Amino acid sequence: MAELFTVKLEVGSRAPVPLVAGLVADLNVVTQGALEVATHAAEAEAEAHMAQLVREGGVTALVQEARRREIPLVAEEEGRDLEFLERDLEEWLYFPPGRRSRSLYWLLLGSSRRYDPLSRLMGQLRAGEVADRLPDVPYRFGSIRYSNPFVVEIIAALGGAAGLGAILGIIRDWGPRRRRQQLENDDLQDANWFKSQMRRAYLRAVEQGQAPPLLPEDLERLSSADLALAVDRLANRELEVQHSSTPEEG
Repeated sequence: MAELFTVKLEVGSRAPVPLVAGLVADLNVVTQGALEVATHAAEAEAEAHMAQLVREGGVTALVQEARRREIPLVAEEEGRDLEFLERDLEEWLYFPPGRRSRSLYWLLLGSSRRYDPLSRLMGQLRAGEVADRLPDVPYRFGSIRYSNPFVVEIIAALGGAAGLGAILGIIRDWGPRRRRQQLENDDLQDANWFKSQMRRAYLRAVEQGQAPPLLPEDLERLSSADLALAVDRLANRELEVQHSSTPEEG
């Protein structure tokens, strides 16, 4: 299964070629932003999965997962070293003044990531988990039609749909809120204004459960001037979006 997004844009009759080409270019910028969102969401899911492994089975579960994945750098000797580390940590958990919490155990493991072989193992496992969650080809055109309106079908593979849906939703809702007149600022200030509005719109979408949460530094990268300006240009075309499922593989 994949997700189908049908995007409609008002461009008028006999639209100039550069106008239509520019809209396609803006949609490409949007899919790049959506892939950023998908990547960060996959990283968060991978981190949560690894934390669950540790909570349920400790370092031994990480070693077993690495062996299941046939990770080449996890030699038997390294596996034993990690299991010895777990034994020491488990003993520490029971030192007075009583048993420490599992959350503190995970925090201690996190502080140990700078040391090999644990840091290498966790880096490899995290990378594999993220790769599993990202599609090979996240976005493809289903069709492009123009008479008026300009209609584009974008097929989003599973793993890439949430980010694309979030950004297209922002564009759809941007129009009624966007500024009514040009700001009397230079281009840099203008771009910064758009970036600020883009961040605010994304955070509102997260608040409503319509977009995956992002860390502040990831949100800063997402709300680039290029993406924010593309969002505004598309919103000026009274964008409409319909979302449905399709049996076609993404």
